[in-house]
Amino acid sequence: MVFEKMRGIKGLKKKKKSYGAIHQEKRQFYEKIQKILQKIVLALFVLVFLVAVAISVYAYKIYQDLPDIDSKMNVYIPNEATQIISKDGVVLAKLHREENRTLVPLSKISDNIKKAIVAVEDKRFYKHHGVDWIGIFRAIAIDIKDRSPSQGASTLTQQLVKNVFLYKEKSIKRKIAEVMLSTKIERYHSKEEILEMYLNEVYWGHNAYGIESASQLYYGKSSQTLTLAESALLVGILRGPEIYSPYKNYDQAILREKIVLVRMLQLGYISKREYDEALKQPIILKGYTNSAYKAPYFVSYIIEQLIKDYGEASVYVTGMKVYTTLDYRLQRIAERVVEETVLAGKEGKAGFDQAAMLVMDPETGHIVAMVGGYDFTKSQFNKAVHSYRQPGSAFKPITYLTALERGMTPDSIIVDAPVSYGSYVPQNYNHDYKGSISLKKALELSQNIPAVKLCYKVGPQAVIDTARRLGIKSPLQPYLPLTLGANELTMLELTSAYCVFAAQGIKTDPISITKVQYHDHINIQVNRVRRHQEFSKEAVNQLVDMMQNVVENGTAKAARLVDRPVAGKTGTTSDYRDAWFMGFVPQLVVATWVGNDNNSRMNRVTGGSYPAKMWKSFMEKALSTVPVKNFPLAESAKKVNICELSGELAAEYCPSESVKEKYFVKEFMPTKECTLHKPEAEKQNVPLSPKEQQEINATNQLEDAPVEINNEEDNQNATAPINSSTFQRNNDYFNEHRGNGPND
Repeated sequence: MVFEKMRGIKGLKKKKKSYGAIHQEKRQFYEKIQKILQKIVLALFVLVFLVAVAISVYAYKIYQDLPDIDSKMNVYIPNEATQIISKDGVVLAKLHREENRTLVPLSKISDNIKKAIVAVEDKRFYKHHGVDWIGIFRAIAIDIKDRSPSQGASTLTQQLVKNVFLYKEKSIKRKIAEVMLSTKIERYHSKEEILEMYLNEVYWGHNAYGIESASQLYYGKSSQTLTLAESALLVGILRGPEIYSPYKNYDQAILREKIVLVRMLQLGYISKREYDEALKQPIILKGYTNSAYKAPYFVSYIIEQLIKDYGEASVYVTGMKVYTTLDYRLQRIAERVVEETVLAGKEGKAGFDQAAMLVMDPETGHIVAMVGGYDFTKSQFNKAVHSYRQPGSAFKPITYLTALERGMTPDSIIVDAPVSYGSYVPQNYNHDYKGSISLKKALELSQNIPAVKLCYKVGPQAVIDTARRLGIKSPLQPYLPLTLGANELTMLELTSAYCVFAAQGIKTDPISITKVQYHDHINIQVNRVRRHQEFSKEAVNQLVDMMQNVVENGTAKAARLVDRPVAGKTGTTSDYRDAWFMGFVPQLVVATWVGNDNNSRMNRVTGGSYPAKMWKSFMEKALSTVPVKNFPLAESAKKVNICELSGELAAEYCPSESVKEKYFVKEFMPTKECTLHKPEAEKQNVPLSPKEQQEINATNQLEDAPVEINNEEDNQNATAPINSSTFQRNNDYFNEHRGNGPND
């Protein structure tokens, strides 16, 4: 019995809960969860309610501030025109939105333009009520997928509101106001009225507002008679009329036309037959004849900056006064000289029909004259600012400055002899090699080989670093042909760099606008001159002395001025497609260029010919009342008379024609008088002069010397960095695009 009791104790198990107890526990648990959820939902409801109240209050305040859209829906007329003014007080242009607008009813506008504008700008125009929420969510989804905010979803109504009633400031308040006004406009105006207002309001470039003005501007015809192809082109350039204008960029305008036609075909607005016929329809432009602007290339450049900074609406409706750096007296001289040069080139069958000039003050960085091309009425493309061209040997001073900063001097000797770097074999023009030669003489003669050797010695990346410090931002490839001007850059970049040379190493950013005021004389922008010493005066002054020799004795003799020091460098690119002269006096830096818009070859025109003469013609007139100013000498430089035949100090018996005045830094200055020229009785057993011995030594070293290029314009033969595989790769690319340039 005891055993049985013990067995019962050992086998004692925990009692199982009844079904009712388990159910009761579950019910209590779910009730707890339900209470928690109820509290969360209540909290969220309260939060949403408070947010909704806040948004409603905020929206109501915005609604109270909305403009009265019923008072003036059709036309927005500004109170005062924006004026662009030169530094000498000449009004260069007056801008206001109604300057070129002709209102037309929708019934007098071609159906082609109506279909095109809806297809491209707002395909759901006839389905939404002012705001296309479907389009907005679709654009957001695409932006999230692409990880880039590139999609737009503004309807035609929203664009109309933005242009007529609101400024283009980016803020939540403005966006809410835009949605409210768009919805309100759609409530009180028909789709036809909205479309008519939009087509009469929108900007089409060249100060043409509204479809009728645009049609007259581009085609010289009424908007009622626009063909499908003409309509597609006009709608295509709307995204950027100052960029895609057929007067500025015809090929891009035609491309935009095709994009619009494809869109219309996809949406069913036109048939495949109409599409094919439109592609065949000719686009005949009227020709741009707007002469309302003085200094039109400069004014267009100013307008681009203003629109970028303030938006189109502010530029054309707020009555701003824009004070610029342009000197209108110099501008008129520059325009006449450019015109005379192009006419002279045509008469001389030189093979170019375009020229450009840019004038800057090196002390301030002010752009004082700008001629972006010949005949603005025929070509508005600004070659002084937007054209990327190879500078040829005009880039060489950047390499020489890099070498001077690293301890070399104008009188440092380099061997001008054939050389190769892997597969890259630079050459001098006409295969003319000078042997042992000073850096100064090499730049004077624009020999290519010494420039390439210097680039190899300091490294292409060091040359690029110098270019960046000079303000050049265009892409530059780190290969040896870099030094011969193989990379493309703009005239503005190159002129800014030369301003550093003229200002003894002081860098200033280019400035075209000094200040902008609203009509109530309140300054909203003031651009002050900012200067800093970027390069040592010593190195830059040595370079300038070398560049004076280019004008006095080298490739730029045609630019010499009477009784006034001039420094500069010529540049001529492969196959004579571009010819430059970059010259300066202490007070002005002037860039000149001739070539063709289609990049075709000229008839052996070099930088030392038409560009140098153009530069001289401008400077003779521009500097007529400006006092002569000499370039400062390098601090360690001293002027002495040298016998060029011996390389020693000139002595009593040296022929007068061999005696030249030269500058030397202290450590390289000759200390002995010429021993080559003596009385007849003393001429026997005369030892070799230092220069003769130096040339013999250099000749013995020719086989060991690295290879490079000759003349000034031999940028085309360039390629390749120092790595052999990169050499081959760059060489193949360079040889494909360049040949052997001339030596001016």
